[in-house]
Amino acid sequence: GPGKMEYSARIGATEKEQDTHSRNIEARIKKSFDVGLPFSPYLAVRLGQKTSNTDKSSYTHWALDAGLKLPVASQLAMDVGVRYRDAFRSTIHYQSTRYHAALLYEIDPSNVVGLRYTTSTSTNKPEEERDGWRINYQHNF
Repeated sequence: GPGKMEYSARIGATEKEQDTHSRNIEARIKKSFDVGLPFSPYLAVRLGQKTSNTDKSSYTHWALDAGLKLPVASQLAMDVGVRYRDAFRSTIHYQSTRYHAALLYEIDPSNVVGLRYTTSTSTNKPEEERDGWRINYQHNF
């Protein structure tokens, strides 16, 4: 986006086992930096709300992301990074750290598809710990 700023909103749902699910809504602001090198570092901040039927909880959370986008070819890039997330209320302990590596293909300046691998750890929420692959699509306005 202009000034290497991105604004996004995301709504998601996770189904794990029978009768185990959670829902999440997040808003994100991401800033990429031109450092005069082939890669672009970025930082992002997120605010969100999560509900879970596992422990009947609902809470607001924040997250910080940091990473690097590395060009591989004219329309292909690798994105590696980390996200730290926690709840605002001290009574809800929701700390998790997620590491990711993604291969991104730019169809055109407005459309990007990707394949991402993530691994997550949590200090106190075992249900947040997971490894997985995700295919994603992003449309830029």
